[in-house]
Amino acid sequence: MPSNAHAATYGNGWQCDSGYRRSLETCAAVKLPEHSYATGSPYGPGWECKRTFRRQGEGCMAVVLPANSYATDSSFDRGWTCARGFRRVDAKCVAVIVPANAYLDDSGETWKCERGFFSRDGQCAGIVIPKNAFLDVSGNAWKCERGFKKVGIACSELTLPSGAHIDSSGNYWECDDGLRRRDSLCLVPQQETRDSTAASRSSSPISFRPR
Repeated sequence: MPSNAHAATYGNGWQCDSGYRRSLETCAAVKLPEHSYATGSPYGPGWECKRTFRRQGEGCMAVVLPANSYATDSSFDRGWTCARGFRRVDAKCVAVIVPANAYLDDSGETWKCERGFFSRDGQCAGIVIPKNAFLDVSGNAWKCERGFKKVGIACSELTLPSGAHIDSSGNYWECDDGLRRRDSLCLVPQQETRDSTAASRSSSPISFRPR
C-alpha cells in the first residue's frame, strides 16, 4: 500500500486519503488553487471553489455580486441569483414592475394576475363573465356552466338529440351506450349502416342501357 492511502472500504485493495488522488500505484497530493477546498472525491479535479468564488480554468475567481442579488452555493454557474422582486438582465438585477391587480409569482421573477383578471398587453384586465358561466380553477379565465358550451364570448345551451347525454366535461354531449354519433344524431349501428346505404344509392347516377 502506498503512502497517504488506506484499505478500501469495500472489497480488496486500497484508496487514497482525502486530499490525495490515485496516480498509477501512488497517491499524489491534490493541488488546491487559492480559494478552494478538497472534495475527497476520486472523480473530477478533486476540489471545488469556496462560496462567493466560481471556477474559471484551473483556478477560482471571486464572484462579483450586482445590486439586489445574493451568492449561491454553485461554483460552476454565474455564482449569484437575483433577489425576489428582481430578474436577471445580462449581468444586472432589474426590478420587476408589477401592474395593478397582479402579484409576484413563486419564482419572484415574474408576475401573475389576481383571480378575476387576465394578462393583456403587460397589464391585468378584468374578466367579463357572460351569462351561464363562472371563473375556472385558474381564476384567469371563464368556463360555461354544465349544459352550456362556449360560442365566442357567450355560453349557448346544449341541444341534445334523442339517446344522448351531457359528457363528463359538462360542455358537450355524447351518445348513450350502444349508439353511435353521426353528425348531430345518435343512431344504432344497424340504422347507421342502412342510412349510409340508402344515402349512397340515392346519390349514385342511374344508367340506362340502349335497346
